Amino acid sequence: MSAVILAQNGTNQELTCVSLATGTKCLSASAIPKCKGLVLHDCHAEVLALRGFNYWLLSEVQQILGSQTHQSPYLEFIQGETANTDEENSRLPTGPPLKIKDNISIHFFTTQAPCGDASMEILTESFPSEAATPWPVDDSTATVLQGRGHFSLLGYVRRKPARADAEASLSKSCTDKLAVKQFSSALSFPTDLFIRKTDSAYIQSLVVYADQYHSAGYERAFGQTGRLSKIGSIGHFFNIEPLPVGFPRFAFDRKQRKSDTQSHSKYKASNVSAVWILDKKPDKPDIIEVLINGVKQGYKQLDDKTGKASAVSRRGLWNLALSIGSLVGKDQNGEDLDPVYDNPEWLTVVHHVLSRGTYDEAKSSYVRSSSVNCRSQVTDSLGNWVKNTGDGGWSYS
Repeated sequence: MSAVILAQNGTNQELTCVSLATGTKCLSASAIPKCKGLVLHDCHAEVLALRGFNYWLLSEVQQILGSQTHQSPYLEFIQGETANTDEENSRLPTGPPLKIKDNISIHFFTTQAPCGDASMEILTESFPSEAATPWPVDDSTATVLQGRGHFSLLGYVRRKPARADAEASLSKSCTDKLAVKQFSSALSFPTDLFIRKTDSAYIQSLVVYADQYHSAGYERAFGQTGRLSKIGSIGHFFNIEPLPVGFPRFAFDRKQRKSDTQSHSKYKASNVSAVWILDKKPDKPDIIEVLINGVKQGYKQLDDKTGKASAVSRRGLWNLALSIGSLVGKDQNGEDLDPVYDNPEWLTVVHHVLSRGTYDEAKSSYVRSSSVNCRSQVTDSLGNWVKNTGDGGWSYS
């Protein structure tokens, strides 16, 4: 289980969980071109929790831009905006109108060490002593993404772990995806079209159980002296905060279930994922979804029904962003609004980008040039990052 928690600084720090998820499955590379934005590629808990957080942020933006009276405890308009002086971006309006308030911090909690490089020592130490020493492997094999194989290769990008006989996936490990977030922020597309990447938009701490923490592995995977040292100067590195030994466990943790029962049954990873997203609007309940194979339970993975799509799927987030872009000068009932901030031109540009062309074209458009360049710099530095492509040629219409 993974969760995104917001803290409001002050004498009595208030914590609010806005998104949480469970899950361990992802799609094979060959399935990606069939998704059309409706099927989640990666249903690991960490990834779903972050996507849920971005959905929650977009919902908060929707309330702010669609109401003259809504006061968000978490987001605010950027005041005193000046013209863009960057020659490359001189044709852009000033940029996203909102930011996460300076007194808000983002914290990420996970009950298991993120799969990938950070968990390799923990995994090795869980083996019987005679199998705990990895055999040497030629570093040249690291040019191909590995799951949990080749334990002696440390510091490399890995794909999601899977059975040896499973069709290969190109979804990167949760360690790798969280490491990139230290540079790209917790905001993903299309949330970053509405909210600025200020210091508050980056994860401040990664919280794990004590037995899911290995200092050398976490520093190598996430730290400034590890594999990210070449580009560390541009990162916003989060703190790693292991909980005290004996801290109460997640009730449905695999280890917890084993200790609570006298049964000798073997517990296996489920193909079912779950997502919960906070919704404070009085007329709407929290979002709760059960997912199987990347779609809502009750639907077939590759049928033609758009209702199968999760709220946090590519198309789900795209649709929500489009509804926000259409609020320029209007409330949610279509009534005229006074300008909610000084430069509405940005939202007009965003709506134009989202409503025309394909998903890939929107994600790589000039309004996101800084985000695209930042991500490329990080993934190039990591060395063996293979893109997972094929689900971006669809359009809204």
